[in-house]
Amino acid sequence: MKPSARLALFSALGLGGLVALLLAAPRFLATPDVRFEGRPVEDWIQALHSGDRSSSNAAAAMTDRVVLPGLLDIVRHDTQDSGIRVWLVEQLDSLPGIHVEFLPADGRRVQAIRDLGKLGPAARSAVPALIEFLSLKDEQLIGPTAEALVAVQADATVAIPALTQALLRPDGHGRPEVAEALGEYGSKARDAVPMLLKLLNDFSSKEIRTAVPKALRAIDPAAASRAGIR
Repeated sequence: MKPSARLALFSALGLGGLVALLLAAPRFLATPDVRFEGRPVEDWIQALHSGDRSSSNAAAAMTDRVVLPGLLDIVRHDTQDSGIRVWLVEQLDSLPGIHVEFLPADGRRVQAIRDLGKLGPAARSAVPALIEFLSLKDEQLIGPTAEALVAVQADATVAIPALTQALLRPDGHGRPEVAEALGEYGSKARDAVPMLLKLLNDFSSKEIRTAVPKALRAIDPAAASRAGIR
């Protein structure tokens, strides 16, 4: 084979290898599905809420033993991303026609809390951990955690004091998801009414302007009426 032909062959092979690498890389860099016992977490959630008693009972046992501890472990410990991996994802995403299904650490932790909430009352044993997450004052986690407390039907005597403490951001503005969560507890959340009334003057976002009046109407209709809320 002539040198020029060999060079052309090697160039073609190199280019083909590069193309194959670019096509395969997004799959290897993508965030894998969260699985327990080989099944996606969504499968366990669906089984837990299925109408089949046998399937539901098996899923409940798996929730206590594996799923719930696994999700809590993600929230507590999955806090870092490899710098090289993030760089590679950014470089690939900048190329036309290529997208990497990559969820960063903050997103993975939030998704774990949302999955926990989808488990419903079967995940009630996670309430102490959810209260712990609220106390971290992590802006990424507080909203989903407040929603999860409602979804697992956390006892009002435990949830409401923690939610009330988490209602305000460090800048003094309110957190709409927390206000919404308090509203879900209805009259049991009356201790939060004074703070919610103060937040009627919070115009920092459309969400908080909607959430606070709605929560007040659900918790204390009389107080809401006196404040001019209809």
